[in-house]
Amino acid sequence: MKLWLLALTAAFAFGLGAGENDRCKFFKEAKLSGETGKLFYVIPLDAEIYRHAASAANGDFADIRITDRDGNTVPFAVIDLYDYIIKTQLAPLPGKIVSFTRDEPANRATITYQLSPPVPRLVSRLALKTGMKNFNKRITVTSGTKMLVADAALFNYDKNVDLEATVFDFAPAEVSTLRLAIDNFMEKTEADSQLEHRSSTDAFTENTVVSNELRIDAITVYETKQNLIRNKLKTTDMFSPAIISCENKDGKTTFLFDLGRIPFTQVVIASTTPRYQRRYRLTLQSPSVQTRSSSTLRPGNNVISLNALGNRYDTAELVIENGDDSPLADMTFKWTAPEKVLLVDGANIKGDSLLVWYGSDDSKMPNYDIRRYAETLNLSDFGVFGLAAGKPNQESISRTEQSGWHINIFTVAIAVASLALTALVIWVALKMKDE
Repeated sequence: MKLWLLALTAAFAFGLGAGENDRCKFFKEAKLSGETGKLFYVIPLDAEIYRHAASAANGDFADIRITDRDGNTVPFAVIDLYDYIIKTQLAPLPGKIVSFTRDEPANRATITYQLSPPVPRLVSRLALKTGMKNFNKRITVTSGTKMLVADAALFNYDKNVDLEATVFDFAPAEVSTLRLAIDNFMEKTEADSQLEHRSSTDAFTENTVVSNELRIDAITVYETKQNLIRNKLKTTDMFSPAIISCENKDGKTTFLFDLGRIPFTQVVIASTTPRYQRRYRLTLQSPSVQTRSSSTLRPGNNVISLNALGNRYDTAELVIENGDDSPLADMTFKWTAPEKVLLVDGANIKGDSLLVWYGSDDSKMPNYDIRRYAETLNLSDFGVFGLAAGKPNQESISRTEQSGWHINIFTVAIAVASLALTALVIWVALKMKDE
């Protein structure tokens, strides 16, 4: 009896436990293009995936799944790409003076300064702090064979104007120890006071001469940190919506565009008509959302911003009011959309080929770790898996057509199992009645 029940349970699990991928109507192969060994890889979305992937109901792109050639699930996140700029920041490093020597004949002092801990860091600034005024010296800074600061003026002038040079910037260098050589360390200067000399035969005065030895209160070395900062959203104009219809009627020109559910953010309209100013109305339409905007179109004001929320619309209707003028001549349209990609962690990739599945109406958004940390990444260096963007989707195969045979097998198996279970129940009931 137990064997029968186990067999029936397995049959039902096999028939009803089809994977998420079997719900997808299409799949595409993504092939690695370029370098291997990257931390992250991206798969740019193409027009076919935009058109057929889920929208709105369970979350945008909730039906997309990625597997390797062995059928293993590959976690991913749908993200926008950004341009980055390098922002340089300076941060003070702890350190200490480990030696000080003076060469009196040469009037030079040499200071050895070491970072704490003494490990190489990328540094680009040296600052000396002193409370002294009115001095004029020279400084050379080296680290091993590296010349950081070559015979620069180190001075303070506090007379009619306040000038000083005590901070020195140089090309970033990996160092742990710096050697400061300061010339004219003991500087003789005339003081404001005077000495008066008198004797029985003559009398004279002279300015007081003082020895001005440089007093350094603090030395600070600054580390250079170069951070990647998001600058702006990357966009592409590779998608060009087809014009479904164009009609000139009742003083209006009406265009209907097939947006293919691509989240366009801007359209630039051009015409060979040299001068014009006309009102327009733009309507973006999908089964669940409709957005309308209107303004004036003229040369120099021909960029229409749209879709601030990133919705994926099916069509766009553009109505231009011509009045009694002729329609605008030779109109062209340049549409812009964000560069949206599937982001994959390189640690989860085996081989140079992946399968992207999409086109299901009832899939739920998968819950992957990478979806939670993707927005914190600064993606300036990544590998690429390429799809045939913007071309007829010849690689995609209808899952319904391809897997119809095993769906029929599952249906037959379930039917047979149901009949067997019914017969078993009847047989058990009869046996119990006989007993």
